[in-house]
Amino acid sequence: MSIKDTISHDYMSDNERFADAFNYFIYGGKQVIKPENLIDPYTMTDFDKLHTMLGDVMELIKYQNDGNYLKRAVKEKGENWALDIDSVNMVNAFTTANIPVNEAKEGKVIMCRMTEAIREEGRQEGIQEGRGEGRDALLIKLICKKLSKGKDQTTIIEELELEDEEEQVWAREMIDVASDFGPDYNPDRVFEAYMELQPKT
Repeated sequence: MSIKDTISHDYMSDNERFADAFNYFIYGGKQVIKPENLIDPYTMTDFDKLHTMLGDVMELIKYQNDGNYLKRAVKEKGENWALDIDSVNMVNAFTTANIPVNEAKEGKVIMCRMTEAIREEGRQEGIQEGRGEGRDALLIKLICKKLSKGKDQTTIIEELELEDEEEQVWAREMIDVASDFGPDYNPDRVFEAYMELQPKT
């Protein structure tokens, strides 16, 4: 479970907060659900005992970190499995999911289409991450090449034309590390050394 998911879990485990959120999204703020009557979705095992979409909401909350859950659920519940917009908003509020509701039909979101949207979003994030990693690799090669030509840190930063301040800080750190790898300045060894200096998570 990620740090963000853990914080969300711990925060929403408080029954008063959980009830407050349910009442806000489902009942427009009217205090219908009482904290003392709530159950923890993370401890539930039989969601079929809930005969409304609340069962699906609780199940989605419990299995939010299971990458295969949605695929299994669509297979079990059928391609026409749908949640109303309020239920989807609940799932989005209690998890790190970002289920789109803009394509809802007759007030309901077809979950089969939602899984396709999430899959596409993940694919695009992967592409962007790959592009970022590729750019970093290119910058390291450029830094090493410029160091091999005897250029100092200030000159290298200027020539790289990095507008973002965080990128400039990253480049300075990389230059400091790479300076110990002359005269060949091997980019792979420089990157490995840089990563070894990063805090372990």
